[in-house]
Amino acid sequence: MTPVEEVKGLLATVGSIRVQHEVAWRDTATRFNIFDALNIEYRELSHSKFLAFLLNPNQLHDQGDRFLRSFLALIGVAVPDSLEHVEVITEHPIPPYGQLDLLIRIPAVLTICVENKVGARDQENQISRYLNWLNSHVIATGIRAAVYLTPRGGCPQESLDGVDASPLRRLSYEQIANWIERQSYPDHLGHVTGMYVQTCRRIAGVAMKNSYTDEIGGLLRTPQHFAIALDIAQFIAEERARVIERFWQNVRSILLARMSAEGVSGRWTIELSRRLIVDNSWLAIVPVGVRIDQDTGVPLCYSILAECLSSGQSCCYGIRRRSKKNPDAPNRLDEIISHELTADFQFTENNWFCGWRKFSDEGVFVVTPDEKEWLVQLNGDNHSTGVPLATEVAEDLWGLFVRFGDRLEQLNAPNSSG
Repeated sequence: MTPVEEVKGLLATVGSIRVQHEVAWRDTATRFNIFDALNIEYRELSHSKFLAFLLNPNQLHDQGDRFLRSFLALIGVAVPDSLEHVEVITEHPIPPYGQLDLLIRIPAVLTICVENKVGARDQENQISRYLNWLNSHVIATGIRAAVYLTPRGGCPQESLDGVDASPLRRLSYEQIANWIERQSYPDHLGHVTGMYVQTCRRIAGVAMKNSYTDEIGGLLRTPQHFAIALDIAQFIAEERARVIERFWQNVRSILLARMSAEGVSGRWTIELSRRLIVDNSWLAIVPVGVRIDQDTGVPLCYSILAECLSSGQSCCYGIRRRSKKNPDAPNRLDEIISHELTADFQFTENNWFCGWRKFSDEGVFVVTPDEKEWLVQLNGDNHSTGVPLATEVAEDLWGLFVRFGDRLEQLNAPNSSG
């Protein structure tokens, strides 16, 4: 048997195993997840609301305060004897400090704030501001904590020098999953919380047991198949980056064609990441001749930028500034653009972006929670007629360019303070 025939035989065997599991998936629907179906798996507000639902003793789960008590124990704070007057609130404003994703409070007794980070970057001095609020005379409660909830329980991206960080608690989505899994539930509620546990573990990047992949692994590890499996693995490792590059090249080609048709290709062009890697790639509409920052790898200008971070399961786009925003030297045109983006498009402003949002918020899934599914999706789009996903991405970027391109040219002018 030739090497090619051996590979074909192995793939045929793998295919038959998959068919068997597809029958089981159809019969049991065990892969269904309501959070995935509603496209809220990576939406921070949806997570905050679901956690608030569980933690609120007065909600319709009818389990009283037992979830809240166990959560307080999880983050290592004293649990009050009575939780009768507790309030659990999402998106609570605390001017001028900002807005809390989740607030748990009992007047004169307890104040817990939760900052929930699924994929978004930290805002400027965000955790410092919340800690300063929590430590201020306004909060006159003995029990206080600021919970920083992230996929893997990481540290805040800012320096906390000079801030009393003793109330800070770091929490990962894997810890949330374990905490929820330890609780007991009536069947009806248990089905949903079980799906939420799966969702949290995907966010945390925790591999879950999979009988399909276990069976495939057992087949590939056998002596007669292992060498072929290594050959396939080497091909896939090289192909992953090529799939991503083809996708962005398709987006680039569509945009260049639009620019040529509209007569702006003499002033604007499309730049791609110098090194398109699996977990970080970008594409930008930029002025012709723009320089690329050697440290960050992004354009040194106001640009329409799409950035794909598969490790964070997000792909965002928006208007990126030439340099970090300087609050001491505001630019009026920059401020106008930022206001329009946040007001008209529900974009989010930060120090580097006049406004940005996830493609998934518009139903355009450039990145999916499962990397395999994501690469299969991009590869399928690359080989499809009309490359529909690349076209959708290009249309979103082009829409921003049509509306803001002229003003970005003003901001990129040599005498602009932007």
